[in-house]
Amino acid sequence: MKAALFLLATTALAQLPEETPTPPVDPKIDFRVSVAWKRNEFHIGEIIPIELSFRSRLKHRYQVNQASYDRSGRMDYERFRVTPPEGAIDPMAEYFANGLFMGGGLTNHEFLKRTAWTIRLDLNEWVRFTKPGEYKLTVTSTRVKLVDSSKPYGTAPVAAVSNEVILKILPRDPQWEKRTYEEAVAALSNPSAAKEDRLGRSPALRALEILRFLGTEEAARELANQLCSDARREDFVCYIGLVTSPHRAVALEALKERLAEPDRPIDDKIIDTLVELERGNPQDEATSRIREQKVLEELARVLPAKRGLAVPVSLYSLLNHFWVRSTKDLLPKETVDRLVEQLIPFFERLTWRQQAALLSDRWEYIKTPALLPLLKRYSQQDFSHVPPAEYGDAVRIPGSALRRWFELDPAGARPAIIKEISQRKPRFDLDELSMLPDQTLPEVEQFLIDHLRGNRDFQSASKLASLVARYATRAVLPEVLQEVDANIGKWACEIQNPLLGYVLRVDPESARPRIEKAIAAQRKNSTTCNVLCDIALIHYDPLLEELAIRALDDPRRDVGDAIGLLGGFGSAAAEEVLWRHYEKWCQRWAGREGQLNSQAVFRDPGTASDLGVGRSFVEEIVKGKGWLTDESELRRLAAMSKVPTIQYQLELYLERWRPLPLTLALDSCAPKLSPWIAQIAQYQVRSIEELKEKLSQFPRGTKLEISGPRDKADQTCIDDLRAFLADHGFSVTERKDDKDN
Repeated sequence: MKAALFLLATTALAQLPEETPTPPVDPKIDFRVSVAWKRNEFHIGEIIPIELSFRSRLKHRYQVNQASYDRSGRMDYERFRVTPPEGAIDPMAEYFANGLFMGGGLTNHEFLKRTAWTIRLDLNEWVRFTKPGEYKLTVTSTRVKLVDSSKPYGTAPVAAVSNEVILKILPRDPQWEKRTYEEAVAALSNPSAAKEDRLGRSPALRALEILRFLGTEEAARELANQLCSDARREDFVCYIGLVTSPHRAVALEALKERLAEPDRPIDDKIIDTLVELERGNPQDEATSRIREQKVLEELARVLPAKRGLAVPVSLYSLLNHFWVRSTKDLLPKETVDRLVEQLIPFFERLTWRQQAALLSDRWEYIKTPALLPLLKRYSQQDFSHVPPAEYGDAVRIPGSALRRWFELDPAGARPAIIKEISQRKPRFDLDELSMLPDQTLPEVEQFLIDHLRGNRDFQSASKLASLVARYATRAVLPEVLQEVDANIGKWACEIQNPLLGYVLRVDPESARPRIEKAIAAQRKNSTTCNVLCDIALIHYDPLLEELAIRALDDPRRDVGDAIGLLGGFGSAAAEEVLWRHYEKWCQRWAGREGQLNSQAVFRDPGTASDLGVGRSFVEEIVKGKGWLTDESELRRLAAMSKVPTIQYQLELYLERWRPLPLTLALDSCAPKLSPWIAQIAQYQVRSIEELKEKLSQFPRGTKLEISGPRDKADQTCIDDLRAFLADHGFSVTERKDDKDN
């Protein structure tokens, strides 16, 4: 069984089309559907638990995807066909039409066997019955794949069609609905008194799902009430039950009734639910934005009436929605500024997660000298007492606080940073400790060497080694060499490689034999220590390219590090070296390409390693920093090997070269929430300098279409980029929809 990460976000339908489904149906898969409770009579709104079972007599022929998420957009393997279709609808059709589903998730795969693999689902996720009657249900599933070595990932999609199940839906029964509603509410009031149901659901989750699928006005009101309760794992059930309710108007009214209650906090989920319930037709964007603006304005109006913990929760949630959704024109700037001013005094009453977010991703929105006293205190505070559930967020705060302190008051923060660098066990990450603008810090280098010598604490020693690489002068070279010579091949990569980077920076000739010795030790010890690439990230010297080329010619060495060095840092001369060695790799596997797929490599680590080498050659040739790999060279690569995964990846790259003009996708170049990122063809870059370097490799006259959102803060950078493109002879247009925005 192998775990993998898959993106599984597609639109789901309750009804199957009449035509033969794609992919083709495979009759050798034994696929059956049954009702889990051995019943076939159900009330309208009653949970209908079904069981899907898969088996095969053919060993190692079919793989089943074991994902078992709810239908929030991450699980779309089954299609449910109900006949007659009248009286059965997809309860989530509008939800998916609005594009609100999420994707991603971990899943496992295993081979089908003679014994069945089963999964239990609630049919109500896909089908809502609106009329009584007798219905026939069949299911088509695409969660099984056929093992096929000719495909890029070793499997081919197939479909399996189930047997037919007859369901009898009873007429509406107000007494049953009332009793079911009251039992669910009682379970929510005292969840500890109830036991898990037969499908293993907790009492609270079971009760909320009952209300969600019951679909009555009373159920919608109770879901609104539960959504306004303390944040819980089950809140998504409340949210999805409300936005897919047949009584959306009632749900909206119930939520609005609770907004102005002074002690009722307004959290992110409540805002998201209100916006979705108000949204209306997703195709009418103008009306949707007006309705969203109405929600935000209404929330801003009720905030002054809040008290206690409801104040910071509501303030943060409203601002966070505004920031995350980038709805910057839906509230006046004066209103947003006022809300931020109101939030600052409540900063320490927010959750650790919210505080961490404000000091990192949201900092540009709240940046103010008024936070300096808090930043100074937080940067020195010990957060080890924080409960385990919140520790992961809280532990980020001191480093972020130190960074923001330095940003607001560099002179004031500098002594604190130097003091921390001089400790035997520096507390902060290298991002914070390395942010001083000084090229070297002679006043700390002896502390670093003394504390590194004999230090057996991995975390501390690795930080100290990197700080030596960052700040030390040539004056401590003899002491560093003494430590390096005694420990090459013995130290962890995170200690050894930064020190080698330091030696390369201050004395390249002393570095050569020691780097060679480290590479030899890597081969001897069979470690995955990327000596060359790690050193290049600290300090690049042409010596590294020379050593990488030599490593490719040594069949005894792991060449992945050398390939990465030549692609990520090498000069234009390195391109020919990579092509030559990739050609040899292709010749070695000629006629056996079908063996190099994800299924085969699971059973043979050696094959997996060699496939990785081939893919690394292609990746570094395609994305090499020192040269341009255009459409013609991508086609040349594609013609060299028939390995399915490589062919598939090259086709994806080729698609980015057609049709012309090439798209230059811009994100942002203002120093705000994330590094500046742009993409052109197969190249992604993280700085304006890197982008200009790559664009310089394109021929004059290249046609570009600029795309991407841009703020006023970006305009100076964009103007500079346009001038650069004009100077280098590019033909530039702007995507029309960007102009309209």
